[in-house]
Amino acid sequence: MTARLLSALSVLGVFALPACTGDLPVPQIVLTPRVLAIVADQPEAHPGDDVQVRAFMFDPMGRELRYEWRACVSLEALLGSNSIPSGLPEEPCFPIESDGDRATVPGERTQEVVDQLTALGNIGGFEVAYLVLVLNTAGFAFTVEVDVYAGDELLASAFKRVGITTRDALTTNPDPIAYDVGGTLVAMHRPGLGESGFDGSHFDCIVWGAPVVVAPESETVFSPLGDPADWIETFPVFDFSGGITPGTENAYYSFYATAGAISTETTRLPDRDVTFTAPIEPGPVQMFLAVRDGHLGARICTFEIEVAAP
Repeated sequence: MTARLLSALSVLGVFALPACTGDLPVPQIVLTPRVLAIVADQPEAHPGDDVQVRAFMFDPMGRELRYEWRACVSLEALLGSNSIPSGLPEEPCFPIESDGDRATVPGERTQEVVDQLTALGNIGGFEVAYLVLVLNTAGFAFTVEVDVYAGDELLASAFKRVGITTRDALTTNPDPIAYDVGGTLVAMHRPGLGESGFDGSHFDCIVWGAPVVVAPESETVFSPLGDPADWIETFPVFDFSGGITPGTENAYYSFYATAGAISTETTRLPDRDVTFTAPIEPGPVQMFLAVRDGHLGARICTFEIEVAAP
């Protein structure tokens, strides 16, 4: 598997399962089952908070899917997330309550692990004050993992890192963004007041105006609207030398499609425009827009482009 493809998949927490040989398609074109993103309602949470996650899975065959979720929440795992060697026995991940593509990490498990920090003074080599400082600033992280099956066939596996900290200010997911797609406004769904963000059409883009129809082999420019600086946040970074420095999120935009070609894999400032080249075959093309903030937060939605002869 090429380093470029591994990099593109890993930033969304996706692992390819089979061994890869020969030439591979570009990662922007989704031809096989893939988890394109896992979104957490709280990408960074307080100990004791329930965290809801939802996987965005695409299967070209449209099969009935089965999801198996687990969380890797243990003292050893939290220390390992900050590269702190613990010498503690590694605890296995445990299944979590789920409903298909959605699952919940119970807050009592994160609270239980954080409470164990107070007992570390009895274990040689640990400075409890140091660990508490990390928890109060940069925080720790745990992973949520999912395997997706069609019957007994494992189609894809993916993971999501979730932050946990005791500081007051928590970083959030990116704001919904919008794109000008050949003159049609395509926007991410904005949950209403009181919604968790995981109900209804959360993963459906909102298309304002006429449906997007393009000619075969034509080029369509996707241009973002708005300023990502409006939602980019800062967060503390613990540098392991006793100092705390501010980190700043970035805005990473990625488009994927089931056919055609996309000019770039991931955009960052100052270049944001993406050019989509339609396939020669007429018919619908499913598009996916993923937005990540570089610090655990993510959003994704999907919309359709119709390729039709003039």
